[in-house]
Amino acid sequence: MLKAFILILSLLLSAGLVATFGFTALAVCFGLAFLTLVGSTQGCNEEEIAETATAPTAGLQAVH
Repeated sequence: MLKAFILILSLLLSAGLVATFGFTALAVCFGLAFLTLVGSTQGCNEEEIAETATAPTAGLQAVH
């Protein structure tokens, strides 16, 4: 139900952007969303993530 609502809302938002500002506004919005996705995934070092995931926490050390 929620997915259907989001899909309908996104279509209405896209149609509203095109009707108000033209196709350029829609292209700019999708471009900004794509750049946000690319920018948020850069700089993640896999080795650092693995070290953090396997490092014991202070709470676990106190139990031993």
